[in-house]
Amino acid sequence: MKTPFILIIVLIFLYSCQQSKVEKETKETITKTEKLQKVIESIEDNLSHEKEKIILLAEIRKIPFDTLNFILRDYYVAIDTVSSSDKNSKYLFQSSITKISDRYKISRSKIASLLFSYKYEMLTKEDIGESAVEDFKDNYEEEQTESDDRY
Repeated sequence: MKTPFILIIVLIFLYSCQQSKVEKETKETITKTEKLQKVIESIEDNLSHEKEKIILLAEIRKIPFDTLNFILRDYYVAIDTVSSSDKNSKYLFQSSITKISDRYKISRSKIASLLFSYKYEMLTKEDIGESAVEDFKDNYEEEQTESDDRY
């Protein structure tokens, strides 16, 4: 009689230990998911306060607003926990740019340029040159269509 009773107690104990382990894993998963969701919401909130800046950059770079907004969101979510002093920070920044580049089918250099312009509000000499050439072409095409319309 003692042996089955002890065996039943041991089985109940083991079963309860397994249940608590499963519950802990579930709670950890939920908390990680909740943390990620909070980070995404915070980043989206910050980006929504800077819509004008994103719209202007999207117009300058001739990229859709939504695409640029998603690129910025994905980048900031990816680097949220990275600090510049981390040993792996270089790798994490580069891998984030590579993942975003692959996801949106835009070159890594263009992604990096967009992120740099957004973050530091600067245009490089190449960007200014490209913009001037594009403006010249646009103006030249408009003049051509106006001169064709006169006759």
